[in-house]
Amino acid sequence: MNKKITTKDFLKNDSGRSLSGLYIRSNAPGIFSFITEQLICALAGWIPTAAGMVIRGALYRLLLPRGSSFFFCEQNVDIKYFSRLWCGRNVFFDRNCRIHSSPAGIRIGSNSRIMFGSYLCAFSSKLKENEGIYIGESCWVGINCVIAAGEARVEIGDNTLIGPNVTIVTGNHKFESGKLIMEQSYEQEPINIGKDCWLGANSVILGGVKIGDHSVIAAGAVVNKDVPPHSIAGGVPAKLIAEIK
Repeated sequence: MNKKITTKDFLKNDSGRSLSGLYIRSNAPGIFSFITEQLICALAGWIPTAAGMVIRGALYRLLLPRGSSFFFCEQNVDIKYFSRLWCGRNVFFDRNCRIHSSPAGIRIGSNSRIMFGSYLCAFSSKLKENEGIYIGESCWVGINCVIAAGEARVEIGDNTLIGPNVTIVTGNHKFESGKLIMEQSYEQEPINIGKDCWLGANSVILGGVKIGDHSVIAAGAVVNKDVPPHSIAGGVPAKLIAEIK
């Protein structure tokens, strides 16, 4: 059985690698990819107006994997691990987003929008390939959202709306007494959000949760249990409020 990774293990860096080496590996598959991506982003990432989006689209397309389409990207969007980012047609990234992929991967369906300041992170201390973030077609991720995965997958169905400041995080710290929390394991469980859902502003979706199709999560709710299809849930912790008929 694999040893549980703790936050303290990650901070101590007992792997034998230098911090600079760890930094590069967290940002790109290797040193050549790292330098190439950094140079292209430095040259094109800051350019304003629609002209900047066209230039970025053309240059960033060279870094993306086979099967990924051209996307529209405003200025000051920070993208890590281009080679593990797949986008459908007409995907849009607003200003100041951070898209941090990894071997776990990030896939975003056609016509989806990632709005101002949002953070999509598929990097984790215990990465598993293809256990990253999967966003369906025609989804809206509102401003300042956080979606974090890497060891367990986040899946979001087509036509789902995510309000501002929503947090979707697969990981959770153990917190038994008598031991520092940072010395206890950080474990991840998958999250599955169905099609045609609406997650209200400031809601939090925790690991291990499934939200059924055509469900609504009220603003400010903390969801730590499954929500059936065609339901409204709200509160801390979230409870079923009503069925959608």
